[in-house]
Amino acid sequence: MKVTSPQIPGCEYNGQATINKNKSNGNDGCFSKDGQKCNTAKFELKAKGGVPTYRFYIWTIDGEKQYADEPAALNATDYKAIQLAHQASVEVEVPSITRVGEYVFLVGDMRSGAFAFV
Repeated sequence: MKVTSPQIPGCEYNGQATINKNKSNGNDGCFSKDGQKCNTAKFELKAKGGVPTYRFYIWTIDGEKQYADEPAALNATDYKAIQLAHQASVEVEVPSITRVGEYVFLVGDMRSGAFAFV
């Protein structure tokens, strides 16, 4: 898990975390390459906490932001996946991946402004 803060430049945490109380958003992500489709990445994403329905967006690619800020992303209509309340996780194929690198996803729930990164 990678956690960063837009309010504190250079602040970053990489590692494992245990969440004991389910009072805020969280999520997990897993990458699996589909050998049949070049330049397509398959991800399994799982949001936890918050209020479903969840929407997933590509937040950064190798640290390069894809949106100006979190509210801009959460109000965008180009989300990559939706996880409904009855789903434990959601699998999504992202086509046209032309950059090998670190992809950070932002997930937002139904509450205005509630989000987490994976």
